[in-house]
Amino acid sequence: MIEKLAAEASIAELCSLFNAARSGYYAWKKRGLGKRRKENALLKEEIRGIHKESDENYGSPRITPELKNKGYRCGHNRVARLIGVGDKRCLKTQIQAQDDRQQTCLTGKP
Repeated sequence: MIEKLAAEASIAELCSLFNAARSGYYAWKKRGLGKRRKENALLKEEIRGIHKESDENYGSPRITPELKNKGYRCGHNRVARLIGVGDKRCLKTQIQAQDDRQQTCLTGKP
């Protein structure tokens, strides 16, 4: 939050506003991304690749064994979470698209 507001006010003012030490903010900024976040970013890219290779048919239950075959250590819950991370889902399965078509057919409305 401090980093986003840094253009509007000084770091010292923002740190005092959020009751955080200025040295702590700079230590956090210098540290960078953690190990888990880096791994998740790698996994997410690999998940997108596997999903695309499967003609966008695979979900987390099928993607997880594919990742394990490639040497990644992760469970299906982690894969499912990474598929849905963020405001927009990084994958859209064809099952969801079929559900949308079925609703259109049943209601008669697009």
